[in-house]
Amino acid sequence: MRKGFTIVELLIVIVVIAILATISIVAYNGIQIRSRNVARLQAATNIYKQLELYTQQTGKPYGVDVACIPTEANYDAGNGGLPDCYRSDASRSESGTVNNNLNAAGFTKLSYPDTPITSASGVIFRGIHLAYFAYMNQGMNGTLRPHILIFFLEGSDQDCGPYSVRQDSTKITTDPLNSIIRAKNYISDTSFTWCALSLTHYTAI
Repeated sequence: MRKGFTIVELLIVIVVIAILATISIVAYNGIQIRSRNVARLQAATNIYKQLELYTQQTGKPYGVDVACIPTEANYDAGNGGLPDCYRSDASRSESGTVNNNLNAAGFTKLSYPDTPITSASGVIFRGIHLAYFAYMNQGMNGTLRPHILIFFLEGSDQDCGPYSVRQDSTKITTDPLNSIIRAKNYISDTSFTWCALSLTHYTAI
């Protein structure tokens, strides 16, 4: 006579299925994160190259020192009519002046994925924006380069690409023109990575 499965055998099968399902979900989530990060890096690199080309071609500043780059979704946290970016607890807005200057020079296709990142503390990071380091007299290898392109990646200690930099805090006041150095990323915590790409200053071309 054929016997059925025992309760113990059924429990073992259920546990095995649960473990396999968990592994599959974790692997899928990892693939999704990598895919979103690749899209962010590709978009950021494209924007970086376009801004560098703008500087080389015009020899002019962008218009303002801090501004969001246009995103694919019109996220307007401040209700100012222009897309916002950066941190949900300290949002920054897109600049009409920067947009007009870029458009006038023929750079009209700058965009960045609208895939916000939530930190462990609940702060939401989204978009990409122009900014500058602590002081406008900072540079790299003796050349003025205070402006940076800031964006964020999911996960801890991610690689922000070949143009990634950070500050050497020991040189900010003593040797500012050498205080910006190449680095894997700018800041990282357990949930996300902060990226900063060094931009050529218009006076340095």
